[in-house]
Amino acid sequence: MSKCRMLRWQAAFVAALLIVGCGPAPDPRDPAATPGPVVREVRGQLVHAITRDPVTLNPLLAADAWSELVHTRIFQGLVRLNENLEPVPALAKAWTFSRDGREWTFTLRDDVRWHDGVVFTARDVKFTLDLIKHPDYQGPRRSDFRVLERVEITGEHQVRLILSLPSAPFLSRLVVGILPYHVFGGLNVAGLREHPGNLRPTGTGPF
Repeated sequence: MSKCRMLRWQAAFVAALLIVGCGPAPDPRDPAATPGPVVREVRGQLVHAITRDPVTLNPLLAADAWSELVHTRIFQGLVRLNENLEPVPALAKAWTFSRDGREWTFTLRDDVRWHDGVVFTARDVKFTLDLIKHPDYQGPRRSDFRVLERVEITGEHQVRLILSLPSAPFLSRLVVGILPYHVFGGLNVAGLREHPGNLRPTGTGPF
């Protein structure tokens, strides 16, 4: 190929690129036409793109960001963190604590149902926190609850948490998702990872 023909070919190629680049802009109303945000709503469903599959949908076992991203849409804790990372009510609507900081009493919401229609109660809270305190539990939440001595049910929608010593960050630890007793009750803690309830999770969250 002569130098002249090569120059003409290169010029034609650049012109073709310019023509393509100057074509009509994609319709922003078409979800397939533009990359769009990572999170979007499509036909009433929340679509959130993640780079990997979640390892587990069980909040007591999740130790990776992808699992956390998904299970926090399914399960709720007693509290949640607001935009300032401050604990605010979630499944618990109010709480008080003793003067020495060792006893926390939580009043739970009485208008919450699990996804399958079963009413959420204090039994679910005690069951979940007792799982974390069980000697056989070796999941990522264990260290968060070292100061928790025991959980007492003081009403259908009220629990008291007794700590071994005051702990400033303890309230924020209660973002951990609560599991349904009627699904996981009677569980051998060693078999938590293989429980079928992990595959079709039943939570109290929005999804």
